[in-house]
Amino acid sequence: GSEMCIRDRVRRDMKYDKNINLRDALQKTLHYVPEFLQEPVKYEIYQLKYTEENRLLRFAPLRYLKNGVADIKGTNYYQVYSAEYENGVDMSDASERYYTLEKLFRNLNDAEKPLGYIGHSLSVSDIVILKQGNEQQAYYVDSFGYKELPSSIINELHNERLSLIHISEP
Repeated sequence: GSEMCIRDRVRRDMKYDKNINLRDALQKTLHYVPEFLQEPVKYEIYQLKYTEENRLLRFAPLRYLKNGVADIKGTNYYQVYSAEYENGVDMSDASERYYTLEKLFRNLNDAEKPLGYIGHSLSVSDIVILKQGNEQQAYYVDSFGYKELPSSIINELHNERLSLIHISEP
């Protein structure tokens, strides 16, 4: 599993440096350990509901929204999928978050969607939430890249999801 992977990486790093001492070796090893301790990253995908008011928002890049991010309302969205991301992600590293979003984009544009995915392929105007422990960040899928959204949108999305669940109970 990932234990072997870490040992290999440390061994590989040490191979390049014949004069490595124990302290350096230990530091290199410790550099990889947090992967074990890291909580897994979960992600949620939200797409616009099929309503008349959302017609102009669907697939719209941010620059087309009259008031920008202010036009993005959690109440206009519904959750189409949530799952655990298969790889460890250092959420404090912006480039790793971006890479994760890119990978999700590719996976959710595959002909074969994951089981339980009820939406269209991940597209512009969709929202992705990445969560790790108590940390969470929402992103708007834009025509190029992903725009971080304010945390208030996460609360709106979650409240909307709960209200939908509540309505559907007999």
